[in-house]
Amino acid sequence: MKLFLDNMQTLKDYEDLEAQRKLFSVPCKVGDFVYKLDLRSGKITTHQVAAIDCRILQNTFAVEITFGIAGACRGSDFGKTVFLNKTDAIAIWNMQEGKQ
Repeated sequence: MKLFLDNMQTLKDYEDLEAQRKLFSVPCKVGDFVYKLDLRSGKITTHQVAAIDCRILQNTFAVEITFGIAGACRGSDFGKTVFLNKTDAIAIWNMQEGKQ
């Protein structure tokens, strides 16, 4: 019973942190492969995540994902120009092409 109560307290602590905007999640982890879509050309490039940098800028969390020497992106780019799978990148490109 004590373990259950401890786990419930831990969950409440995390929920409190999230409500205070002191807790966030990153979209990937170091070592993951991501797919970056160039919206002008439609070219999709594959990158392996080398580092993730999180910092607070003007009371907002900023996440930068580095691909080694091949560049970087912001956490906010995920779902727009950076994806966890190639299928999603292709789908967004096809939607962009349909708008033109």
